[in-house]
Amino acid sequence: MASKLAPDLLGAIAVAAYSYMALVPIIQPPIMKALTTVEERKIKMAELRQVSKKKKYYFHWQYYFYQQCSYQHQLRLSECSV
Repeated sequence: MASKLAPDLLGAIAVAAYSYMALVPIIQPPIMKALTTVEERKIKMAELRQVSKKKKYYFHWQYYFYQQCSYQHQLRLSECSV
């Protein structure tokens, strides 16, 4: 999207995005600690059922292809709406 709307800002946008992603492990813990209680943080999540590796693999690829189709659809819409 940025390459079409503001190609001169593509480098700055990429640096900002990757910097944010790199800082998430540092920024998120204090925020989560501030927003939750001690009791909530002590809750342990149990698996409701076993999920096979085959199902996990299928779900991963199903999600990936859905995202790709959604992205391709957005590109087609952005090309048409000028």
